[in-house]
Amino acid sequence: MDRKIHLAPERFLNLEENDVISAMRDFGSYLDITPEDFRVVYAKAYDIARRRFLGDITAADIMSNPVLTVPVDMPLRDAVEFLDERNISGAPVVNHDGAMAGILSETDIARIAGGTRRPSPMHLLRAVMRREFDLGCLDAPVSQVMTREVVSATPATPLSTMIETMGKRNINRLPVLESGSLAGIVSRTDLLNTLGALQ
Repeated sequence: MDRKIHLAPERFLNLEENDVISAMRDFGSYLDITPEDFRVVYAKAYDIARRRFLGDITAADIMSNPVLTVPVDMPLRDAVEFLDERNISGAPVVNHDGAMAGILSETDIARIAGGTRRPSPMHLLRAVMRREFDLGCLDAPVSQVMTREVVSATPATPLSTMIETMGKRNINRLPVLESGSLAGIVSRTDLLNTLGALQ
């Protein structure tokens, strides 16, 4: 599953006849086409094609693979260094058999270090200034900090569904599971890069 989609503008702008017909039907009446009418129909058809195209892109097309993972028994201190060195804000956590056991995010780390369920940068800064930052938590294994209930996708999950899921759940990454195994991961950056290619 290392297939990558090439989002050339020509592919996206290639309106199909059905897109135009669907756009014209949405007006519910006969159209005497003028240049202005064409622009309106084109805009409508473009929107229909865009929505269709977003449905055609799947997790398999944009996911990153191989996936950077964190062992379940890694000390949180080492996990923080691991994430920082690779400039990522989280990673799936795997057990000794390589199966996904959870996911570790900067929110999980900030929550336990700052002692609050809804950490913010200002809260953490205040905790550091007041010496309330719990450095002892950094010796705990990742398993004590990670989120166990992981929201995931499959290789066939459409882009539109991933955008909706990540937005509603306020998460930055979706592990992609195939037959229970970790096949890849889709991050917010992957989504932004994909959407950017559609402009």
